[in-house]
Amino acid sequence: APGGGAARPGISPRVGRNLREERRRLSGTDAGEGPGLALTVVCGRDRLSYGVLSRLAKKTPSLLTVHGYVRDMPDLIQKSDCVVTKAGASLTMEVLALRKPLIISTYIHGQELGNVRYVTRNGAGWFIQKPADIYRKLLRLAQDPSCAARAAENARKLGVSGGAEAVAAYIMGEAPV
Repeated sequence: APGGGAARPGISPRVGRNLREERRRLSGTDAGEGPGLALTVVCGRDRLSYGVLSRLAKKTPSLLTVHGYVRDMPDLIQKSDCVVTKAGASLTMEVLALRKPLIISTYIHGQELGNVRYVTRNGAGWFIQKPADIYRKLLRLAQDPSCAARAAENARKLGVSGGAEAVAAYIMGEAPV
């Protein structure tokens, strides 16, 4: 959710193209090429994208779920097989702490490039900007679970944690912070 709860600019047409491609793939000759994708999109405070995508979700409920601003992002991440987002520090670290493969689609120059490099250099995810390429990577991850497993294992090796255990131990007087 770029900008503290705003959807990525132009998200609606990008998701629409991916859904059309997925419907074609599932109904056509490509249907035998692996599992289908189900997308969950968080629009944040972007009411226009939320409205457009909600109407699209009504037509394709098995392929698309849409949320506005959410307070349960860790739960959504936990339920995900892969997360596509911009390279904001908080969400990037949450995804890594939950050991989920990460596709970074954009970043703020001079502010988030380090996050992109950290994720990609450590093999915990990919930097992919073009929606069609993101879609292809998501298909690959669905069809080849070992690819996602490698990224998740690399995220685990980074040792990023939510810190809840350390905070609880400190509160209980069992460990210094």
